[in-house]
Amino acid sequence: MQNKPIFCIPHSIYNKYGKIPNDLIKKGANLVTSSKDILDYYKKQNINLDLEESKSTYNNEILEILKKEILNKEEISKKLNKSISQVNQELTLLELEGLITEEYGKGYRIIE
Repeated sequence: MQNKPIFCIPHSIYNKYGKIPNDLIKKGANLVTSSKDILDYYKKQNINLDLEESKSTYNNEILEILKKEILNKEEISKKLNKSISQVNQELTLLELEGLITEEYGKGYRIIE
């Protein structure tokens, strides 16, 4: 055990892929239905997530290209010549900040 918080999105009991996250929730994992749940968890732990400070030039580059079109993370990675792991980190921060959303099957877009 690494003593790190576990966050899980609940699934339908009829979805075979939902068994593991649902079992983890039963065992005490943090239930997540929106990014607010994750932010609230850290607030309760008295951990200040300064999202304003986390904004980077790279973050702004993603926002600039998403102003023009909806892109998936692979396309963003290619356009910015960044690794998928870097793109994932930045996309997660932008989602937590409520600036972008993922349209499944299409890619990421700016929330207007």
